[in-house]
This record gives sequence, structure tokens and C-alpha cells, in this order.
Amino acid sequence: MRNRIIDVLIVIVALSPVSVYALGLGELKLNSYLSQPLSAEIELVGVEAGDGALIEARVASQADHQKAGLERSFSLSGLRFNVLERADGVPYIEVSSQRAVKDPYFDFLLELSAPEGRVMRHYTVLLD
Repeated sequence: MRNRIIDVLIVIVALSPVSVYALGLGELKLNSYLSQPLSAEIELVGVEAGDGALIEARVASQADHQKAGLERSFSLSGLRFNVLERADGVPYIEVSSQRAVKDPYFDFLLELSAPEGRVMRHYTVLLD
């Protein structure tokens, strides 16, 4: 009888759903306009409050842009990515530039590195 109970408990534990947190990049929210320094925010998906210090964001390499069929403009090197936390502790990425953006739109491939792995996402920024 005792072995049967243990066997049932093992089956229950084995079939229990396991939580898996998938690291991801959400939408880009633009806070600036054409001829102003860039100010935007990117939502982080699947990141726990307080885990922002473990994440690094940057423009992907030239090789990664080529693999994605994108041109990596020299002006992208002026973009800055800071992982910050909101008042509730939820991390997000602040995207900024020191210089005013003159192009009405541009593309970039963002690379996000964390202990869970690496994620890339293509963004198109349209400034009005």
C-alpha cells in the first residue's frame, strides 16, 4: 500500500505543469518626434521584477543584420539602450540618442542577452 501511494505521488509530480519563463521583447513605444533626440521604451516580456540587472541590450552586430536582410546604418551606433525598472520593479528598456534624429524612419535589430539566453527582434521606428 505504501509503495502504491509513493508511485501515485511520483506520477502527480511528474505530470504537474512546470513554469517556463520565456525572455522576450515587446512593442516599442515612441516618446519623441522627428528632429529631436530619440526617446523610446521597449517592454520586456517574461522578466521578473528585479531581474533587470542581469539583462544587456544593444544593437545587433553587422553580421546579424545581414543575416536578417537588414542594413546596419552607421547612425545606429548613436543609440543607447538602458535596462531600467519602473516603480513596481518591472524592467523595461529605455532607448535614447544624444543627437536629434533626422531620418523619418529607420530599422534596427535589437539583441537582448540574459542568463536564460539571447533574443533578437527587428524594430522599425517611424517618426512624425
